[in-house]
Amino acid sequence: TVNRAKLLEKNIGKNVVVEIIKANNGSSSITGTLLGFEGNSLMIQDANKNIVSVVNSGNITFPDFKEKILIKPAVNM
Repeated sequence: TVNRAKLLEKNIGKNVVVEIIKANNGSSSITGTLLGFEGNSLMIQDANKNIVSVVNSGNITFPDFKEKILIKPAVNM
């Protein structure tokens, strides 16, 4: 199964684009290197070498992810 944690694990050290959900229903995004994650918290290093902790993330784009994702069909009985 493909899930968020597996994709994040495979992309540590790679560039990501993270949508940040704001309290006023707005959003912004941050681009940088994924340093790590735990639960919904992401640690990103931005272009200025700042370390940013992102807690309320929305969509995450993995522009450097080039691996083929193999999905095995589940058999329900």
